[in-house]
Amino acid sequence: MNNYFIYFQVDADTKSKIDKYTKEMNITTSKLMRKFINNGFNNINSLDRIQTLDYKFDKLEIRLKRLERLIKQFYSDMGIDNHTNPNNNECLQKFYNSLREDKYID
Repeated sequence: MNNYFIYFQVDADTKSKIDKYTKEMNITTSKLMRKFINNGFNNINSLDRIQTLDYKFDKLEIRLKRLERLIKQFYSDMGIDNHTNPNNNECLQKFYNSLREDKYID
């Protein structure tokens, strides 16, 4: 492993936090900085993953809203009333039967 020296400046508050942490964890400043840098890179990868998931959840939300509208339209088209028994609705039963017949078809 090659060692490279990188120098950077920090303000007094940051320096005191670094000193406190290195003392509490009983590690050198170099080890702490390597840990921070590695954690930073890992956080970048995590952030990319979170952004990807956020995009997918947005798409899922849109699809769920469409599905909700389709369900409402379905109930409207099937003539289902909130106060009726769905088991007594002939159109709905025909629909259920067709689903049962096509259960293996994607």
